[in-house]
Amino acid sequence: MADEFKNYQSNITGPSQNALAVTPSDTEDLPFVSRGLGVDADGAVSYVPLGVQGDATVTRFLVAGVIHPIRARRIRATGTTATGIVVDW
Repeated sequence: MADEFKNYQSNITGPSQNALAVTPSDTEDLPFVSRGLGVDADGAVSYVPLGVQGDATVTRFLVAGVIHPIRARRIRATGTTATGIVVDW
């Protein structure tokens, strides 16, 4: 399949090029920092933002079907009720 955009540089506001389903963890960081989060079912997502030192968390209610522009380094199990979490980068 031809990629008509292969000569364009990717940026933070452009479409993601990769996605990974993640299992929330209170101790393990993501393998990369997210540029967006999506969920299959509405619910709360507790995460450690990129710019926060230590393990301070933020919890947000995310709706399904939307990529939320969240830069997270960890998705925490405690406080997360959303399911089917996908991290874009």
